[in-house]
Amino acid sequence: MNILILGATGFIGSAVAARLVADGHVVSGLARTSVQARTKWPDVRWLRRRLAGRPL
Repeated sequence: MNILILGATGFIGSAVAARLVADGHVVSGLARTSVQARTKWPDVRWLRRRLAGRPL
């Protein structure tokens, strides 16, 4: 299953992402700083977006 997690770098989101990846799901995470997220969680497909405020 393909799953998008908003807040995937947070405390709960990162635990959910790790569990879903371990269960064999394809996980995409939303992050403001995708470079740091990719380093920490390489099995997640990272999307860099800002949902509110100034554009990137």
